[in-house]
Amino acid sequence: MMVTGSEVQGTSGMRRVAQVLALLCAVGLVGAVCGCGGSDSVGVAPGAAGGADEGGGFQPNAKGQVRVLVGFRDAPGAADEALVAQAGGEVHARFHLVPVIAASMPQAAVDGLRRNPRVAYIEPDEPGEYLRADSGRKKPEPSPPPEGEQVPWGMTRIKADQVWPTNIGAGVTVGIIDSGEDYNHEDLAANHEPGNPGWDFEFDPPIPDPYYTSEYGSRSHGTHVAGIVAAVRGNDVGVVGAAPGATIYALAAGKSGPITSYIVEALEWCADNRIRVAAMSFALQRETQTMDDALENCWAANVLMVCSVAGGGAGSDSVGYPARHPAVIAVAATDKRDRHAPHSNRGPEVELAAPGVDIISCLPNHEYGENPEGEATRMASPHVSGTAALVIAANPDLSNAEVREILHNTAVDLKPWGRDTSYGFGLVDALAAVQEAAAPGSSTVVLDWVRLPRGA
Repeated sequence: MMVTGSEVQGTSGMRRVAQVLALLCAVGLVGAVCGCGGSDSVGVAPGAAGGADEGGGFQPNAKGQVRVLVGFRDAPGAADEALVAQAGGEVHARFHLVPVIAASMPQAAVDGLRRNPRVAYIEPDEPGEYLRADSGRKKPEPSPPPEGEQVPWGMTRIKADQVWPTNIGAGVTVGIIDSGEDYNHEDLAANHEPGNPGWDFEFDPPIPDPYYTSEYGSRSHGTHVAGIVAAVRGNDVGVVGAAPGATIYALAAGKSGPITSYIVEALEWCADNRIRVAAMSFALQRETQTMDDALENCWAANVLMVCSVAGGGAGSDSVGYPARHPAVIAVAATDKRDRHAPHSNRGPEVELAAPGVDIISCLPNHEYGENPEGEATRMASPHVSGTAALVIAANPDLSNAEVREILHNTAVDLKPWGRDTSYGFGLVDALAAVQEAAAPGSSTVVLDWVRLPRGA
């Protein structure tokens, strides 16, 4: 299923931006790509990445090097890799989704490289987080395997169980950009393409083995998310995910925490391989030009991106990044009474709400349990990602913009009425969304596919 360079067609950057803006407007996402940021505890306003260029945000490692994202004015090639190497840098990746090279270099070399006319900007390649656990809260221990097969409360609440008799998301591809998975888990093994479970982008070059079963807690995060998206149905064990027939790929973007460049590699892989849904449950420290461009170009490649809003932010404008980017569906968390989860962030970018408290799912080493971090928000996003897979299975011709609009239109409005900063358009409703997707004439928005040029 891999695409080749010959399948990728070029287009201008201005055309890409114009198409992204047009699509976002088509689904009612007026919030301007230029003003997508909000002030919160896990990000900064647009343009702050330029401040990092002036010396902030770069954290030297033990070798005295800093991880950087070097943005070029056009697609970088071998000569640009040589340019970075001449500045004392070690190249980790050269992207074609965005004109960027990820590298490590001495802090003193950053200013000199920035002055090169080929270079548009230099940003920190920073870590984010999968979890925001309360350090004073004891993490729950893994639960014994459920007797028989259990349908978690979140699945019945979003009515996914009412869809499964006729639609389990078969044939729909979902990239789970997270910490890696125990892809041999009995509730997940059948959901992976044989011989191609995904990629671990923490290696240089990446390796096709995102297997990860380390200690319970943050490092089991990807397995837990994968179970919510697509734990298999009908095997008489464990739990069932929202789209139990979907094909999932574990795209490991950093085991201890996501790294910006690894996320970009994962998004690039999704775009190259025509993955329909990208499930994300993390937050980065700040907005960057690199990530903004990667998200917009991945959207233009027809990938529907879903991300939890993050937790712990204060006030009514604290949605994390990349969830708050207009190319991403930002998902807030609810509890069993449809109340806004206490740790779930709020903000005008929130589009949908989904169950995110007391969620039982898969854990490594054939175990099961609740959210690794207790009452968190990161388990809301995979409910929406799985629902999106069901919608696409009902009508594979739908574009990402059309799927997004259907999810908006069919969400169950929760008070206060109308779109709000806590629930967005409302609680995701898998049954209503699938019914609308399957209805005649449901395809209403035309997406002009964009293929991005590969680097030289």
